[in-house]
Amino acid sequence: PVEKRKQQQQHQHQQQHGKKRTTTTTSSWFMSSRPLEGTWERPLDRLEATRFRSFDDMLDSHHDDAVLVSFGSKMCGPCRLMQKELDSVRNVLADNNLKVFGVDTERFPSLGARFQVSGLPTVMLFKQGKVLHKMEGLHKADDVVEQVRNLLS
Repeated sequence: PVEKRKQQQQHQHQQQHGKKRTTTTTSSWFMSSRPLEGTWERPLDRLEATRFRSFDDMLDSHHDDAVLVSFGSKMCGPCRLMQKELDSVRNVLADNNLKVFGVDTERFPSLGARFQVSGLPTVMLFKQGKVLHKMEGLHKADDVVEQVRNLLS
């Protein structure tokens, strides 16, 4: 019954929009560094949504860049505060090819488990697909910028 309903929804979408909708089951919501026009419902609402097939796909596509990933939840107050701090971090470190993304751990708890996220928000710095640093809890933008600069220098 679930598969049949999915097929019906996809068929309706194709009829309404004239194109086939692709769905991915292993993707998470990820955010890129470009401003979004309009509003966005995720905690990182000032960033444009970019979807990848998987978390590893996202890391591979930014293999040579430093990638800062925020693990959070839209229901988490400190996560929403951390979003504002990460906006500042992104602006300050824009020249360093730093990419900032977010993962909703409510929707994708397997990623939280994979990286042993025990508290929200958790921010991790990746370089060449490997974790360089992990910060748990709410941090001020200046602290994050200082830690990222020290690790990337």
